[in-house]
Amino acid sequence: MRNTLDLAASFYCKPEITLEITEHQIGDKVVLECNVPEGDKKPYYAKGEDEKWWVYIRNKDKSLLASKIVVDVLKRQASNLGTMISYGKNEEALMKYLEENERINLQEFRKMVNISKWRAAKILVNLISAGVIRNHTHEKTEFYTLA
Repeated sequence: MRNTLDLAASFYCKPEITLEITEHQIGDKVVLECNVPEGDKKPYYAKGEDEKWWVYIRNKDKSLLASKIVVDVLKRQASNLGTMISYGKNEEALMKYLEENERINLQEFRKMVNISKWRAAKILVNLISAGVIRNHTHEKTEFYTLA
């Protein structure tokens, strides 16, 4: 069983992950405890049943599909490159909105400043990477708050 888990970890994950497996003898059964330590080569992709590669994040006891914004933030953090922020009218409007409101989502931000989804996402990735705002991912929603 241990070899099967190691094989699955190498075949279904990229980059490959290392599992920490401990065997426990309980009565006449062997129970495997499998720990997946946090890696430093984020993001990690898992091969889905559709043969596509997906990124998941943990939120308490759930594994949630990561949004493109979260994947881009993980890539930026792993690159160890700094984040240059151009603080223009869109960023200023977002900061003002978040000072007066608890949170905002991508669609609300995009509509508020009348920019494309791609441009809005890029601004959010920059501000999250710089630690100015925080991303919150839940089962059906993703929103942003001041850090």
